[in-house]
Amino acid sequence: MKYKKWLPTLVASCAFFSFVGATDSSNSQVEATSLYTQKAYTKYANKFHKVVILKNTQVYKVHRGKDEAHNIYIKAYMLHPGDVATIRDRGVAWGWTIGKKYNYCSMRDPFSFSWFDTYQRHYYIDYGLFHGAKKRVNKSYTFTWNQYCKLVKMGMWDLMYHPYGATHNKIMKQIKQWDIKAS
Repeated sequence: MKYKKWLPTLVASCAFFSFVGATDSSNSQVEATSLYTQKAYTKYANKFHKVVILKNTQVYKVHRGKDEAHNIYIKAYMLHPGDVATIRDRGVAWGWTIGKKYNYCSMRDPFSFSWFDTYQRHYYIDYGLFHGAKKRVNKSYTFTWNQYCKLVKMGMWDLMYHPYGATHNKIMKQIKQWDIKAS
């Protein structure tokens, strides 16, 4: 009957640990994505989208292996701001397909959408971006897809950081040439 001596100690320690908790659950890491990110991810995973590139993006040629894990990727070319491409999410935890034949890809984060803008018939861009305003102005310019692509190529999004200079002058000249009025 040796266990009679240890039985009360064992029962007391079990009760203590079940009451207090043997592990601290407040330190457990939970990875969650916002509903917006999940919807956007699903949108780009279902079909190809025509986009304009906003940031320099390296494109790789895919040499097929026996499965995804054995593919070989070789640098092919660079996409620059203002270039138009067709993209789709690859369906794996990394990368985007460039072009409709799955022969080229980009290794950008699949949950990052800041390096491209999706095709729209018209783009509405705040008047203040072109005139150095610190906050939003209630006027905007309306650009077509081709005009927007040309402005991106000219460096339009750099105006947020450097509102005046050579880029500003080129862009304003182009807007006047197109005869676009702020509304």
